[in-house]
Amino acid sequence: YASYQTSILMNNVSDVQHGIYIEGASNETNVSENLVSNASGTCLGLVGGVYNSVLTNNASDCGNGLTLYEANFTYTANNDIQNVSGFGVLLDHSSWNTVLYNKVHNTSYGFYIFNSHGLNLSSNNASNSQYGIRNIFSNGGIIDSNIVTNTDIGLTLENSNATNSSS
Repeated sequence: YASYQTSILMNNVSDVQHGIYIEGASNETNVSENLVSNASGTCLGLVGGVYNSVLTNNASDCGNGLTLYEANFTYTANNDIQNVSGFGVLLDHSSWNTVLYNKVHNTSYGFYIFNSHGLNLSSNNASNSQYGIRNIFSNGGIIDSNIVTNTDIGLTLENSNATNSSS
């Protein structure tokens, strides 16, 4: 199933397995100003699609905060993710994405990037996590001006080449 130019705005979703979870070829979808809490799985998830935006959402008390899987050219900004048992923000096989001004607190992994190329990860905040930023098998990205505090490991690049890496 595919959706095109869909907006998911100002919803309050709680006590579910997955909060807002979009699968398939969802293109130009806008997920903004939602409050998602108490999801045993993923609070906010995009699987597939291009040119989507995830803006100014609050996600808390979830298995994973925000997951992008095979989602390319997605703009993710100003989200607040906290009290997550797994990944705060996970990009998995998702390339050419922009992730800016997000706050991730009290997670196992703040920002976890796997096999996602051309990423711009800038001006984000990760705290109280095992890993602040972990980038694996991802090349050609920019990791710049992020703030990482109270983590076991601040920033790690594993088999990855970032064109600019300063946090």
